Amino acid sequence: MLIINANAFVEERFQYPMCVRMGGGRVQAVGQQLHALPGETVLDLQGDYLIPGFVDVHIHGYRAHDTMEGEASIRAMSRDLYEQGVAAFLPTTMSLDPQSTQRALAGVGAVMERPEANGARVLGAHMEAPFLSPEKAGAQRAEFFALPTEENWRRYTGRYASVVKLVTLAPELPGAAEFVAKAKELCTVSIAHTDSDYDHAKEAFSKG
Repeated sequence: MLIINANAFVEERFQYPMCVRMGGGRVQAVGQQLHALPGETVLDLQGDYLIPGFVDVHIHGYRAHDTMEGEASIRAMSRDLYEQGVAAFLPTTMSLDPQSTQRALAGVGAVMERPEANGARVLGAHMEAPFLSPEKAGAQRAEFFALPTEENWRRYTGRYASVVKLVTLAPELPGAAEFVAKAKELCTVSIAHTDSDYDHAKEAFSKG
């Protein structure tokens, strides 16, 4: 496919008119003077913007669908987000009981294995709870919070641990530094919902 007359984001700025050739799921060529090949489909954007798809790494729900509801809702999120220019996302969990969290992770895994044909790609799960500070719970439900230990990790992820690509925690919690050192081998670890001081944050960063 050849896209023509695009206001395309190239070399860190929008440029018009631009042409972009797509093939095999990749950008094959970008320029102002590309010509259609024999039999090639041509899409004329007539000056509309053309930008890379967005990647959303922190999204709990969209259009009345929630990650915690499981596979059907995550599939609906995938389809609806795709229409808004999102190419890929990490469905993000809320703080609930271990069984509910495992159900959400199972749904994420199912959509990863069998993606929506016209949907944003599910890259994995962002597990935002339960290793958060009760002092900074925000919209999360503190009654379901737990300490960041290997035992609690197993309780909340079950057989779906490999689905988690990002886990958020409060580094001042007991055992956090040790947990980070192990968890970094499985996924990315981030800091949020925290009442941490400088020393605890620095220690967590040093652990990965």
